[in-house]
Amino acid sequence: MADSHLNALLPMLRRCSHLRFLGLYGNPLSTAVLKDLLLKSLELPDLHKVVYPFPVDCYKREPP
Repeated sequence: MADSHLNALLPMLRRCSHLRFLGLYGNPLSTAVLKDLLLKSLELPDLHKVVYPFPVDCYKREPP
């Protein structure tokens, strides 16, 4: 899942008021999108565990 996919899902995720776990590890997401997710997920009262990936802008990609 890339940034554009998560941005499209965020409005729907915010409606999942009973969401308890969200695992995003392994997805190439940027720091900006992860910060936005963090702020918007504060509205979910039952969300107790989120597994975030390392932001892609924090590491270099290896050449093919």
